[in-house]
Amino acid sequence: MFSKNTKFRFQNILIFILFMFIIGAIAIGETIYEQNTESSIGDMTSETVATTPANRSRTTIGIGEEVVCRIDSNSWADTDCEKVDDGPWTEVNDTIGDRVWACSSGGTINPSGVTSSNTTTLTADKSPDICVVGVDVYDSEDKFDDDAIWKSITFDIIAPDSSTYVKNSDSPTWTAWTSGTKNLGARTLYDVTEGPTTVSFYNVEFREHFTGETDTWPKTTTWNAPSADIYFGVNQANQSTDEQKTGLYDSNNLYTGTEWQNFSPSFSIYLQYKNQAGVWTGYNTVTATRNYYHTGRTARVGVDGVNGGTQGPWQSP
Repeated sequence: MFSKNTKFRFQNILIFILFMFIIGAIAIGETIYEQNTESSIGDMTSETVATTPANRSRTTIGIGEEVVCRIDSNSWADTDCEKVDDGPWTEVNDTIGDRVWACSSGGTINPSGVTSSNTTTLTADKSPDICVVGVDVYDSEDKFDDDAIWKSITFDIIAPDSSTYVKNSDSPTWTAWTSGTKNLGARTLYDVTEGPTTVSFYNVEFREHFTGETDTWPKTTTWNAPSADIYFGVNQANQSTDEQKTGLYDSNNLYTGTEWQNFSPSFSIYLQYKNQAGVWTGYNTVTATRNYYHTGRTARVGVDGVNGGTQGPWQSP
């Protein structure tokens, strides 16, 4: 049982707590928000990682290309109206909130999902496709809750479709003939550009695929271009160096037993890239030529109609 004094003190405490609650509620008040203007932000922009080609804002890109996509948080604008209790409405700014990055088929992005990042990097798949990179931009959600803003860019991802060969230099590695059997051989280096050059294929794996060809020398012995795969990559300008080489062969292969004859076999080179599924995919076929001349016992190589210089004869190793 409470004494009279105890009851009095207890009642005073309850009165004090109730008084402080009322004062606190009055001091804190009720804050409400309404939309003043819809939130907005500038359009998404993009820039290819490759500095070649010069147009880095292009949206047609090569398979495997990387592109940095960004929004400018400095272009964010969102004004709300704030009122405390029965006070006047005042205009306040709401800040930018989460950015939720997403990507359709045709590529991957990093980062993705909910972030505070203004940028993401797209890596295109290694097969032709259409890819959309987008971001939902939210406000802080501390004031009036605006709808998210969607910004996106659509990329057209294309594969290589051509090859251009330009002679760089004749570069034989043998010793000039001085005595004994004259040997046939030629070696020429080419500068090769994979097209189209409006995009970059620096992340693509390429190969020259040879199925193997045989022919018959005038002597009736077998000439052979064996099956092989030569793997290569390109720089940002889609350029590489190609070696075309033949020899050494005994020049007596040009003699039928009764006369000397020239001999000009050829074979196909199948140019391929490795697609997203890891399958080698053809995009161009060129013809490689080999010319062996009985006059002077010389030889030359050619590819896609571009011939090297006539070289030889060569000393036996």
